[in-house]
Amino acid sequence: MGSDGVENAPQRGTLIRRAHELLESQGQPVPESVLIRHLFGADSAAGQALWTILLRQTLRSSTIFEETGETGIGSELLWSLKAWRSTQQLLNDVEFVVLDTETTGLRPGPDRVIEVAGVRVRGGQVRETFQSLINPGRRIPPFIAQFTGITQEMLLDAPTAKEVAAGAQVVAVLGAEPDGTNINHECGSTHPGALARAVLAQRADIGLAFDGDADRVIAVAADGQVVDGDRILALLARDMHQRGLLGGGTVVVTVMTNLGFHRAMDPVGVKVHTVAVGDRYVLEALDANGWSLGGEQSGHIVFRSLATTGDGVLSGLMLADLVRRMGAPLHELAGNVMDKYPQVLSNVRVARREALAAAAEVWAEVARVEASLGREGRVVLRPSGTEPLVRVMVEARTEGQARECAGRLVDALHRALGEAGPAPSPGLG
Repeated sequence: MGSDGVENAPQRGTLIRRAHELLESQGQPVPESVLIRHLFGADSAAGQALWTILLRQTLRSSTIFEETGETGIGSELLWSLKAWRSTQQLLNDVEFVVLDTETTGLRPGPDRVIEVAGVRVRGGQVRETFQSLINPGRRIPPFIAQFTGITQEMLLDAPTAKEVAAGAQVVAVLGAEPDGTNINHECGSTHPGALARAVLAQRADIGLAFDGDADRVIAVAADGQVVDGDRILALLARDMHQRGLLGGGTVVVTVMTNLGFHRAMDPVGVKVHTVAVGDRYVLEALDANGWSLGGEQSGHIVFRSLATTGDGVLSGLMLADLVRRMGAPLHELAGNVMDKYPQVLSNVRVARREALAAAAEVWAEVARVEASLGREGRVVLRPSGTEPLVRVMVEARTEGQARECAGRLVDALHRALGEAGPAPSPGLG
């Protein structure tokens, strides 16, 4: 046969793989003619019968394909994946629900539902959506109750905004107009500037900035000062320890927690346990040791006796309660709780990120920098898990010293691991 002959067709394994990829991408039965064009590039009717025979022999020899009927045009078959049979039945007969729920344990007893959102899908089509915040007086749809066990009574039993902020007057709410695309856009815990301006304009005592899913909180004091997670955690740890509520007398932090935090905890008798970056590691340490408090500089704080994960609303309320009990403004409390060391962060693009552990030149320079800093500084180097980067963090008594030491480490990384090109610019290319 010529160049269009069967002997020049792709091998069986390649045909099966490509057929599987096409069917999976389509998500529905595909006519033989479409498969033939995709697998063999045969667009004309010439030799169609031969290609059909080859296609059927190949697909029937595999256990992952099945014939699902005819198209009605001649004897052309439709092909699908066997795995679809049970899946399609579920799609037709069962409601699939995508859910997001938030709960809080502010009251004794079961957790209260404070937020629930869901999408009900039947027959592959979205049939109903629902989103509800704290005790809004809306009814839980049957599909939410069916698939989550969340009842109308549970929602009504959730604390209202007035209850969770008892005695406080909420003077402004910012960034509360989601459109599906503007999450964290110039607002929230990663952009607290707008909140700081609002606190000053409203002469508020405190402002609380949450991230998109409200598991983190950053505070703003009455003078507009932004209070980060390190200072919030320091205030909470000291207060809980004094009240006998700090399990094991220990607070869990990550390697990125400021050195000033460590220095502040020692005089008040609080032990500090350090883990890798990530709230999962904080939670693991809390659970493994029976401790009750941990968190990150980002404002992700876990009250293990009250919740199973970070809860920004709960953290903000606990901070507001502390400020009320102390009878002093937040900016004074936060300013006095710790002296923050200047911290310089650098994301260093390198050609061989994976070689960091064995880069003797880099670690020798780290040792020299640490020796020069003594107890008044700290160095953290860690490779990015997803990008050609090594993240450098240096803390020192002065910003100038921190920058000088960070520059030495950046140079050592480039010498040992090579320089990577700049990150690609966003675009369509």
